[in-house]
Amino acid sequence: MKSKPQLFAIAACMIVLFDLAASFASRLLQFDYGRLSWITFCLYGFCGYLAFRYHGILGGFQAGLMAGLTDSTVGWTLSTAIHPYLRYPIPRLGIVAVSVTVVFVTFAGGFFGFTGAVIAKGTSLMREGEPGESIRSS
Repeated sequence: MKSKPQLFAIAACMIVLFDLAASFASRLLQFDYGRLSWITFCLYGFCGYLAFRYHGILGGFQAGLMAGLTDSTVGWTLSTAIHPYLRYPIPRLGIVAVSVTVVFVTFAGGFFGFTGAVIAKGTSLMREGEPGESIRSS
């Protein structure tokens, strides 16, 4: 069984690696970096899906929170340093706007992590009822 810190580290690494690759690809190939946000949401959900296996619904939510927090801090910092291609330039943000963004993205990560965990719960329930499998005794 993986510990929560291990799962959180895996989630954080996935997000940072995606942010690095996406930022460089956007800069080199001149496509709008903002168009990749849906992949980030899928990664949050995937983190929750993986975490469910070891730590249930709450673990999925927490893994999503960690992925969102990493994305909105480390990922954002790295992306800003790389200067990916953006269709519209983003003005310099003040501390309040940055703080609100970090909180919002962190909770968005938690939402998608929770959603991924719920999907994992649903698929695990469907597998339990497949024909030919022995029914577990409670």
